[in-house]
Amino acid sequence: MFKNDIEVYKNVITLAQVVREEYESNHQENGVVKVCDNIEELFIVTDKEKALNNYLEEQDYEVIKNIMVFMYLGRDKINDEAQCPEEIFKQQREGFENDWDEKDVLIDQITSKMQLDEYLRNGLKILEIV
Repeated sequence: MFKNDIEVYKNVITLAQVVREEYESNHQENGVVKVCDNIEELFIVTDKEKALNNYLEEQDYEVIKNIMVFMYLGRDKINDEAQCPEEIFKQQREGFENDWDEKDVLIDQITSKMQLDEYLRNGLKILEIV
């Protein structure tokens, strides 16, 4: 179903995991979010975040749309076992069809998810892609 873009999805997962791990090491202690003395620190875009963003910007708009679908499937754990993976994807994708934002807006939505790597892994697993 998505054979041509599997490496792209895997790369996004890897980059997103690096972003999440960096955030956790800088902003959490023993799984608890640290109190931030300087609110501006929260808005600094790291090199790892820029790398993820730049990689997504290089991708085709249709790939970005697919990533959005995978992300929400994985986040919401939408898995109707009565449907085959293709039907699950098609139904989710159709739910967005009349509502797609511009590519840069979708990328902002994608990169704003701190658990993006986990959501994508879950979504791809539901769809039996990886």
